[in-house]
Amino acid sequence: MQSPPRSDPSYVPIRSSSWPVRRTPKWAFLVALVLLAFAIVVGLAHKPSTAERASDMRGFLQEINTDIGSCAAGV
Repeated sequence: MQSPPRSDPSYVPIRSSSWPVRRTPKWAFLVALVLLAFAIVVGLAHKPSTAERASDMRGFLQEINTDIGSCAAGV
């Protein structure tokens, strides 16, 4: 006894989103990894001078004073 032939429609996969999205190529991940490693090496090798650190501290203190002053203005 033979089973009757199947007449189901062919399988069509359903996309999870309405627009097809291109996959990021593997070489782009490699380039990003190399750039990140380069940035880390440069960041570790750079030692700021005393003048640069003092300038950064002055800018930080000015920013903090501005932020605190704007919050305390209504008090």
